[in-house]
Amino acid sequence: MKKKLFVVLVASLLVTGCVKTPKLESGEEILAEIDGKQYTANDLYEKMKDSYGTSALIDLVDRFIISQELSDTTSEEAQAKSYIAQMKSYYESSGYTWSEVLANNGFTEDSLLEYYALNYEKETVAKKYYESIITDKEIEKYYKDEIIGDITAKQILIVPETNTDMTDEEKEEANTKAYNKALEVIEKLNNGEDFSELAKEYSDDDSASIGGTLAPFNKQSNYPTEFIEQAIKLDVDNYSKTPIKSSYGYHIIYIVSKDEKPSLDDVKDSIISTLAEEKMEDNENYLNTAWKGLREKYNLNIYDTIVKEHYDQTMSQY
Repeated sequence: MKKKLFVVLVASLLVTGCVKTPKLESGEEILAEIDGKQYTANDLYEKMKDSYGTSALIDLVDRFIISQELSDTTSEEAQAKSYIAQMKSYYESSGYTWSEVLANNGFTEDSLLEYYALNYEKETVAKKYYESIITDKEIEKYYKDEIIGDITAKQILIVPETNTDMTDEEKEEANTKAYNKALEVIEKLNNGEDFSELAKEYSDDDSASIGGTLAPFNKQSNYPTEFIEQAIKLDVDNYSKTPIKSSYGYHIIYIVSKDEKPSLDDVKDSIISTLAEEKMEDNENYLNTAWKGLREKYNLNIYDTIVKEHYDQTMSQY
């Protein structure tokens, strides 16, 4: 709220500057006068900078950095519009009048869009910052440890029939039943029965209707870790001889094909993006950390002692 108030006051000053304003002999503008007491622009600045000066200055600095880092902010504006539309729908469905919600929080439609667009722009620039500090060593290690060729597989998934009302014993019994059922399916495979036909008959997965065929996947896919690890170990035309347990249930996997590992050049951009996201996820203050680094990159120097002291004190924790 203080930040918004400062912006409003600055805007007022700008508007005032459009008309003829009295000045002191030094050229400094007189903003107001009461009973012979004059208040200048410098008086206002000195009064306000202790409370609002740092945040207002950094806001200006960050907007400049964004202008240098992003040539197109169409995506961020679209994200902001989408988020605002969700907010508006929520408030109106809860019986509020949207125009009153805006007014009560000191916003107009335009200023709210600007506020959220700026937040999304700062997120985008922060992601670019983290991408820029990824080292070749990090990239090469991730490529060596995490990149594999795409795997095409089929699965049969047996899901335990449990619900939240069950006791622990009942849940355990349901899990044992599902496990034994998976063992029965594996025995049928051992006896030469067709994997796809068994998937159609037994699998609880949505892929059952197409014989258990899954979309190609790799270590970055949104599949259970246990599932991916076993798929990597299995050779083509082989299936898992024991049920693979995950949070979904018990999996039986058949490997259809495995692609060659892609070249580093083909996946380098994707690796950088992934590593940057990991750095952001691992740091709850990732945004402030990134913007501290960005301002240093752009050689920010704050000459006002009070403003600099406030800024340094805030940044010292990141």
